[in-house]
Amino acid sequence: MTVNCAAGQSINQALAMTSDAPSVTITIDGTCTEDVGIQRDDVTLQAGPSGGGITSDGGDAALGLDGARRITITGLTLSGGPNTLVANAGSSFEADNVTVTGGAMDDVRVTSESSGVLSGGTVSNSQSGVQADGGDVSLDGGVVIEDNASVGVVADHGGDAVLAQVTVEGNAGGGVQAYSGATASLTQSNTLVENNSGGQ
Repeated sequence: MTVNCAAGQSINQALAMTSDAPSVTITIDGTCTEDVGIQRDDVTLQAGPSGGGITSDGGDAALGLDGARRITITGLTLSGGPNTLVANAGSSFEADNVTVTGGAMDDVRVTSESSGVLSGGTVSNSQSGVQADGGDVSLDGGVVIEDNASVGVVADHGGDAVLAQVTVEGNAGGGVQAYSGATASLTQSNTLVENNSGGQ
Protein backbone atom coordinates (compact mmCIF):
# COMPACT_ATOMS: atom_id res chain seq x y z
CA MET A 1 0.00 0.00 0.00
CA THR A 2 1.19 3.51 -0.87
CA VAL A 3 0.30 6.66 1.08
CA ASN A 4 0.53 9.89 -0.94
CA CYS A 5 0.95 12.62 1.66
CA ALA A 6 0.59 15.46 -0.85
CA ALA A 7 -2.83 14.10 -1.77
CA GLY A 8 -3.97 14.24 1.85
CA GLN A 9 -3.72 10.51 2.49
CA SER A 10 -2.94 9.29 6.02
CA ILE A 11 -0.59 6.65 7.38
CA ASN A 12 -2.88 6.06 10.37
CA GLN A 13 -5.78 5.45 8.00
CA ALA A 14 -3.67 3.00 6.00
CA LEU A 15 -2.84 1.12 9.20
CA ALA A 16 -6.53 0.96 10.14
CA MET A 17 -7.48 -0.32 6.69
CA THR A 18 -4.94 -3.16 6.92
CA SER A 19 -5.45 -4.05 10.58
CA ASP A 20 -6.59 -7.61 9.77
CA ALA A 21 -3.59 -8.43 7.56
CA PRO A 22 -0.89 -10.58 9.19
CA SER A 23 1.72 -8.10 7.98
CA VAL A 24 1.69 -4.85 6.05
CA THR A 25 4.15 -2.74 4.06
CA ILE A 26 3.32 0.93 3.63
CA THR A 27 5.28 3.09 1.19
CA ILE A 28 5.21 6.78 2.08
CA ASP A 29 5.48 9.35 -0.71
CA GLY A 30 6.19 12.85 0.56
CA THR A 31 5.91 14.02 4.16
CA CYS A 32 2.74 13.37 6.15
CA THR A 33 1.99 15.63 9.12
CA GLU A 34 0.41 13.38 11.73
CA ASP A 35 1.29 11.46 14.89
CA VAL A 36 1.50 7.86 13.73
CA GLY A 37 0.73 5.21 16.36
CA ILE A 38 1.34 1.49 15.84
CA GLN A 39 -0.12 -1.08 18.26
CA ARG A 40 0.28 -4.20 16.10
CA ASP A 41 3.16 -6.40 14.95
CA ASP A 42 4.85 -6.86 11.58
CA VAL A 43 4.63 -3.44 9.97
CA THR A 44 7.11 -1.99 7.47
CA LEU A 45 7.16 1.75 6.78
CA GLN A 46 9.38 2.72 3.87
CA ALA A 47 10.11 5.84 1.87
CA GLY A 48 8.96 6.07 -1.73
CA PRO A 49 11.37 6.65 -4.63
CA SER A 50 11.25 10.44 -4.14
CA GLY A 51 11.57 10.23 -0.37
CA GLY A 52 9.11 10.07 2.48
CA GLY A 53 8.69 11.22 6.03
CA ILE A 54 6.50 11.85 9.05
CA THR A 55 6.34 15.20 10.86
CA SER A 56 4.55 15.27 14.21
CA ASP A 57 1.50 17.51 14.38
CA GLY A 58 2.79 18.52 17.82
CA GLY A 59 0.67 16.40 20.09
CA ASP A 60 2.72 13.24 20.37
CA ALA A 61 5.61 11.36 18.79
CA ALA A 62 5.92 11.45 15.03
CA LEU A 63 6.09 7.65 15.29
CA GLY A 64 5.02 5.88 18.47
CA LEU A 65 5.17 2.12 18.98
CA ASP A 66 3.09 0.63 21.79
CA GLY A 67 3.57 -3.11 22.21
CA ALA A 68 4.37 -3.32 18.49
CA ARG A 69 6.97 -5.92 17.54
CA ARG A 70 9.01 -6.45 14.39
CA ILE A 71 8.53 -2.96 13.04
CA THR A 72 10.80 -1.99 10.14
CA ILE A 73 11.45 1.63 9.19
CA THR A 74 13.44 2.32 6.02
CA GLY A 75 14.67 5.55 4.50
CA LEU A 76 12.21 7.88 6.22
CA THR A 77 12.71 11.29 7.82
CA LEU A 78 10.96 11.55 11.20
CA SER A 79 10.73 14.97 12.81
CA GLY A 80 9.21 16.91 15.67
CA GLY A 81 7.06 15.91 18.62
CA PRO A 82 7.88 15.82 22.33
CA ASN A 83 9.95 12.71 21.46
CA THR A 84 10.21 11.89 17.77
CA LEU A 85 10.48 8.07 17.67
CA VAL A 86 9.22 6.25 20.76
CA ALA A 87 9.08 2.52 21.56
CA ASN A 88 7.07 1.44 24.64
CA ALA A 89 5.64 -1.70 26.22
CA GLY A 90 7.94 -4.33 24.76
CA SER A 91 8.02 -2.94 21.23
CA SER A 92 10.84 -3.82 18.84
CA PHE A 93 11.99 -2.05 15.70
CA GLU A 94 14.75 -1.85 13.12
CA ALA A 95 15.45 1.49 11.45
CA ASP A 96 17.67 1.56 8.38
CA ASN A 97 19.02 4.86 7.01
CA VAL A 98 16.41 6.87 8.89
CA THR A 99 16.80 10.55 9.80
CA VAL A 100 15.35 11.45 13.21
CA THR A 101 15.40 15.12 14.14
CA GLY A 102 13.83 17.93 16.10
CA GLY A 103 12.25 16.26 19.11
CA ALA A 104 11.58 18.65 21.98
CA MET A 105 13.07 16.13 24.45
CA ASP A 106 14.55 13.01 22.78
CA ASP A 107 14.86 12.10 19.13
CA VAL A 108 14.73 8.36 19.89
CA ARG A 109 13.34 7.06 23.20
CA VAL A 110 13.20 3.32 23.96
CA THR A 111 11.50 2.35 27.23
CA SER A 112 9.71 -0.45 29.09
CA GLU A 113 11.80 -3.44 27.94
CA SER A 114 11.50 -2.39 24.30
CA SER A 115 14.37 -2.74 21.85
CA GLY A 116 15.55 -0.91 18.77
CA VAL A 117 18.27 -1.16 16.16
CA LEU A 118 19.37 1.90 14.18
CA SER A 119 21.67 1.32 11.21
CA GLY A 120 22.92 4.31 9.25
CA GLY A 121 21.07 7.60 9.11
CA THR A 122 21.31 10.56 11.49
CA VAL A 123 19.89 11.55 14.87
CA SER A 124 20.14 15.27 15.53
CA ASN A 125 18.82 18.56 16.86
CA SER A 126 16.95 17.41 19.96
CA GLN A 127 17.69 17.60 23.68
CA SER A 128 19.10 14.06 23.87
CA GLY A 129 19.71 12.11 20.68
CA VAL A 130 19.04 8.53 21.80
CA GLN A 131 17.63 7.56 25.21
CA ALA A 132 17.63 3.91 26.28
CA ASP A 133 15.39 4.39 29.32
CA GLY A 134 14.74 0.86 30.53
CA GLY A 135 15.05 -0.46 26.99
CA ASP A 136 17.87 -1.69 24.74
CA VAL A 137 19.27 0.17 21.74
CA SER A 138 21.86 -1.01 19.22
CA LEU A 139 23.48 1.64 17.00
CA ASP A 140 25.57 0.58 14.02
CA GLY A 141 26.16 0.88 10.30
CA GLY A 142 27.56 4.40 10.36
CA VAL A 143 24.71 6.16 12.18
CA VAL A 144 25.65 9.74 13.15
CA ILE A 145 24.34 11.31 16.38
CA GLU A 146 25.11 14.99 16.38
CA ASP A 147 24.20 18.54 17.37
CA ASN A 148 21.87 17.75 20.25
CA ALA A 149 21.44 20.26 23.07
CA SER A 150 22.20 17.68 25.76
CA VAL A 151 23.78 14.20 25.58
CA GLY A 152 24.14 12.24 22.33
CA VAL A 153 23.38 8.77 23.76
CA VAL A 154 21.96 8.14 27.24
CA ALA A 155 21.28 4.81 28.96
CA ASP A 156 19.21 5.02 32.15
CA HIS A 157 17.02 2.93 34.48
CA GLY A 158 18.62 -0.38 33.52
CA GLY A 159 18.71 0.34 29.80
CA ASP A 160 21.50 -0.76 27.49
CA ALA A 161 23.07 1.09 24.57
CA VAL A 162 25.58 -0.65 22.28
CA LEU A 163 27.50 1.41 19.73
CA ALA A 164 29.43 -0.04 16.79
CA GLN A 165 30.54 1.96 13.76
CA VAL A 166 28.88 5.09 15.12
CA THR A 167 29.86 8.77 15.23
CA VAL A 168 28.73 10.81 18.22
CA GLU A 169 29.83 14.42 17.87
CA GLY A 170 28.93 18.01 18.57
CA ASN A 171 26.48 17.31 21.40
CA ALA A 172 26.37 20.03 24.03
CA GLY A 173 25.89 17.85 27.13
CA GLY A 174 28.34 15.05 26.38
CA GLY A 175 28.70 12.12 24.02
CA VAL A 176 27.70 8.88 25.77
CA GLN A 177 26.50 8.54 29.37
CA ALA A 178 24.99 5.78 31.54
CA TYR A 179 23.10 6.08 34.85
CA SER A 180 21.01 4.05 37.31
CA GLY A 181 22.21 0.53 36.59
CA ALA A 182 22.32 1.08 32.85
CA THR A 183 25.20 0.25 30.50
CA ALA A 184 26.64 1.90 27.41
CA SER A 185 29.21 -0.05 25.39
CA LEU A 186 31.46 1.02 22.53
CA THR A 187 32.30 -2.23 20.80
CA GLN A 188 34.52 -1.25 17.86
CA SER A 189 37.47 1.03 17.42
CA ASN A 190 35.82 2.83 14.50
CA THR A 191 33.15 4.26 16.79
CA LEU A 192 34.02 7.95 17.18
CA VAL A 193 32.95 9.97 20.21
CA GLU A 194 34.44 13.41 19.76
CA ASN A 195 33.95 17.15 20.05
CA ASN A 196 31.15 16.87 22.60
CA SER A 197 30.89 19.35 25.46
CA GLY A 198 30.72 18.03 29.02
CA GLY A 199 33.08 15.09 28.46
CA GLN A 200 32.51 11.79 26.67
